[in-house]
Amino acid sequence: MERARRLAASLVLWTGCAAGVVCLTWTLGVLLSGVTPLVFLSGSMSPAIRTGDLAFAETVPASELRVGDVVSVQTAEGVRVTHRVIETAPSGPAGEIALRLRGDANAAPDAEAYRVTEAERVIVSVPAAGYLLNAARQPLALLLGGALAAGAIAIGFSRRGPDGRGDREDDDHGDGDDHGDDAPGGARRRADDGLPRRAAALTAALIAAPAGALAGTAPLPTLAAFSDAAAARTGTYSALRIAQPADLRCAVSGIILTSVSVRWQHTDARYDYLVRVTDGSGQAVQTTRVTGSGSVGSTLAVDVPSSRSGTYAVGVSSVLKTPAAWESPAATTGYSVAWLGKSCRN
Repeated sequence: MERARRLAASLVLWTGCAAGVVCLTWTLGVLLSGVTPLVFLSGSMSPAIRTGDLAFAETVPASELRVGDVVSVQTAEGVRVTHRVIETAPSGPAGEIALRLRGDANAAPDAEAYRVTEAERVIVSVPAAGYLLNAARQPLALLLGGALAAGAIAIGFSRRGPDGRGDREDDDHGDGDDHGDDAPGGARRRADDGLPRRAAALTAALIAAPAGALAGTAPLPTLAAFSDAAAARTGTYSALRIAQPADLRCAVSGIILTSVSVRWQHTDARYDYLVRVTDGSGQAVQTTRVTGSGSVGSTLAVDVPSSRSGTYAVGVSSVLKTPAAWESPAATTGYSVAWLGKSCRN
């Protein structure tokens, strides 16, 4: 019975010690290395990274990102998404690029282009480790960890030793050769025997500190979000804002045989454009879909009808390539055709 009690006490001490060391190693490793731990909550990066896997990512400048990298970014709604880079393009200020991402298990790329100056690039993943970390941060696990630390402290600093007898019992039973604890060497042995217990107890007590630190260095949940039809039903596209075409203007070209065209700036690699021409009575004259091609920021142009006299209005809207139903408000301009000539109203 006494042997079982001693074994149980040692098990509590050294289990607490091991748990404390693991927690401290995790916390210091995350803080000193600067990596970001990520737990995958969905499976669109399968089979490379599956649901419940733990990944580590490092922050790198946008200029270092390449097609094929797995990066973690935030959507316009603040949701973290981790997918593979399929296209990069310069965008806006120096050092900023537009990323097109797609999950390995997805048939279509993400609807949103992510404009970044830096991003977190995944460097390694550990299968199923995310499940363990999430379990360790549950209230029950934290409660058990606190109880383990308290028990280790109580055992390590109690006056009862691992043999089941307190210091006073040792003194009362000391009889020279049979119980040499009363001798100077015996006192030294009692002190030495207590050192491992107290060291283990102190290490186990550190479980409480890593528990708080672990919350501060907790892995970030990330979606390897699916971008199929289910995404629309969950509202993935509902908050998406389609930008109007930029710098829309009308131009008349030629001297004798003149023509009228409209021009605008290509604002996003995801966009095509709808050009609608109406006459002075509001009747539709022409509707043309222009493919968004070339680099972002380049100029797109299309000729509009100008053979019949009259006043015309032109509206140009941005539309997503897929699904085509998403459309921006129209940017507008106009022009007039008369026997004396043609003119634009920019």
